[in-house]
Amino acid sequence: MLNDLVKRCAPLPSDATLCILGAGFSGGHLAKLSKALGTRVICTRRRPESGSDDQAFDSANGILPGHEVLASVTHLISTIPPNKEGRDPVLTCLGEQLQKLPLQWVGYFSTTGVYGNSNGNWVEKYVARDMFADTTEDGVTTTKAEHEAAYQARLDAEVAASNRTKRDGLLAETDYFALTDVTMDAAMTTYRQALRDITAHANWPDLADDDWPTKPN
Repeated sequence: MLNDLVKRCAPLPSDATLCILGAGFSGGHLAKLSKALGTRVICTRRRPESGSDDQAFDSANGILPGHEVLASVTHLISTIPPNKEGRDPVLTCLGEQLQKLPLQWVGYFSTTGVYGNSNGNWVEKYVARDMFADTTEDGVTTTKAEHEAAYQARLDAEVAASNRTKRDGLLAETDYFALTDVTMDAAMTTYRQALRDITAHANWPDLADDDWPTKPN
């Protein structure tokens, strides 16, 4: 999964330093991706793991990253939610310090995971809402179930198209072995056939990394 994202993402400038305030589950994955793209990354956590390079930032207990740690930060992402009083701990504790940094871009990264499982429905605050409902146009009624089915079919088609592009690329990488003057061994023949048959996989089109055949050495 990470390798696929690396291929699809453009890196930050070579002199950039990204700071992720709150490198928990989502922030941690973003840090891995950024590092894989060659970006220098600084992460903060309330309780950094022993031996990690993460910096401690616990606004509730007044533990802040040092000025020298953030001095070179050019890109900043915060995943830290507001506190119970509705105040942003980052702006409250680091606002003055951040204004002095050579920042080129600042973003806030949140996740709808805080709302729990809403089964694909739209979420507004803590209320789950259906994405679809029955509609009538020119005397023709389309049911909620029909809207949902059409939406899922569109998503599946997009995923399938992406996987076919990946399959075609993997085949192209080994086309050399199909030349008339090259002997293709059984393992490579099996691999290429498995790629051609990938659309018949039980999980198609929602393939996981381990659903793809492994290229032989």
